[in-house]
Amino acid sequence: MGRKTYDSLPIKLRPLKGRINVVLSNTVKAEELLPAEAAAAAAAAADALGVVRCIYTTRIAAQFAADVYFPSFSPPPPPPQQQQVQQQQQVQQQQQEQEEEEQEGDEQWACNIDGYITTYISRSKSYKNIPYDFIILEKKDLLLLQQQQQQQQQQLLLIKQIQEHGLFRAAEALELFEEEEEARVGVRSVCGRMLRFSLKETFPLLTTKRVFWRGVVEELLWFIRGDTNANNLSKLGVKIWDANATREFLDSRGLHHREQGDIGPVYGFQWRHFGAKYKDMHTDYTGQGVDQLKDVIHKLRTNPYDRRILMTAWNPAALSEMALPPCHVLCQFYVSNGDRRFYCR
Repeated sequence: MGRKTYDSLPIKLRPLKGRINVVLSNTVKAEELLPAEAAAAAAAAADALGVVRCIYTTRIAAQFAADVYFPSFSPPPPPPQQQQVQQQQQVQQQQQEQEEEEQEGDEQWACNIDGYITTYISRSKSYKNIPYDFIILEKKDLLLLQQQQQQQQQQLLLIKQIQEHGLFRAAEALELFEEEEEARVGVRSVCGRMLRFSLKETFPLLTTKRVFWRGVVEELLWFIRGDTNANNLSKLGVKIWDANATREFLDSRGLHHREQGDIGPVYGFQWRHFGAKYKDMHTDYTGQGVDQLKDVIHKLRTNPYDRRILMTAWNPAALSEMALPPCHVLCQFYVSNGDRRFYCR
């Protein structure tokens, strides 16, 4: 707020409780207003923006003499001449124009501030033929943080539901559970839950552990190549499949004939060669089976509104040949009309 506005507040209300009080002035120092610990005062608007997360302001389409202007809030040009009746009839249209001009940043209603985004524009009003409205600007990083926190809450809520209401799905776990209530081992699960995340600004990594990002990328590329040799991934320093490709583990799955490191027709093989007969990790399967990934890419390019753009890793006929059955079994791609927004589930 301006210094004069601050001075107009009753002394007992200074500073406004529950807020960071930022006073704009070219002359007055912070210590002259309040003790330093009582409020954050800024000698210039640029300093104020460092501590302000949300800005509530009134936009007036007219020129007024002032000694302090908000950053990037240059005095707007005089409003176009129009009759009061016309303004009232075109309120809705004017508001839409304001939103469009807000994006351009150089029109009558422009009030862009670096690092902030307009989150609200009120219905325009008029006083003595001078249009005005109310807007709210919020820091971009704050909005992003709020979005991330909201998305994270989905996962935390799901974990809570699993802990409190999840059912055991392993047969041996059920036996232990029935024999001794304290011996609860196995897998708890719930059915039919969905989490939604926007990939516009962030990529969700839902874990409490530090993420080996290069490993995530290398494994995905390994899948895309249709590679089933875990040794190739291990040579890159990505050991995620090592334990499931050992001689002991393969033997435990009845895959005694399988060479160590050969995990069988898992994810990548199903993506690139679905339905092909699997022999071993050394065989060239070019042209064999259905290349689901290639089909997905082709449809997204040529017929993005197809309702049947899917890719599956679940092949019942090949489950017994896999070192591990797939966890993520299906993905569907969907493109919306108009904005052509891309969805995946």
